[in-house]
Amino acid sequence: MTGHGDDVAFTMEFLRPKATSLKLIRVGGRIDGGYLLPDDLGGVRHCFSPGVENRKDFEDEILTKHNIYSHMADFSSSVQDLRTPLVKGKQTFDKKWIATETASDSISMADWIASKDLETREELLLQMDIEGGASMRFSPNSQILYYVGSESLFLSCMTSIWFEAKQCSRAG
Repeated sequence: MTGHGDDVAFTMEFLRPKATSLKLIRVGGRIDGGYLLPDDLGGVRHCFSPGVENRKDFEDEILTKHNIYSHMADFSSSVQDLRTPLVKGKQTFDKKWIATETASDSISMADWIASKDLETREELLLQMDIEGGASMRFSPNSQILYYVGSESLFLSCMTSIWFEAKQCSRAG
């Protein structure tokens, strides 16, 4: 049986920056919401984006240039508040927080992915820009991390994750 510390160690090792021989491309907004991705998106079919607020420049660009469908979630926003409309059949939006457990205003990452009834769960892209969202508790497990792959997980909340991981390792 593994303890909480093993999960934290696995997560931190997974999140450690890794060298790549792949060419990087910039995707998303010109100022905010732009990210560097490996230029190896050929097998990626779906992107999961918690914390979009009212912007989906990244999701629009990966659809237009790479035909990657996006599933967005943010309890602080709504479909009507998005700056560009959803592309029917290719982009979805859930007014939910992504959390460790599913509740009336939240959904776990595993439940969120399962709810999309995907043809395959291989090569998913997880794009997170939650900027330390206090209401979000992200607890990835090895199954979810396997689906998204190490080259496809981009987080802008490392300080929060590191702090929570340190707290968990002290408690475990």
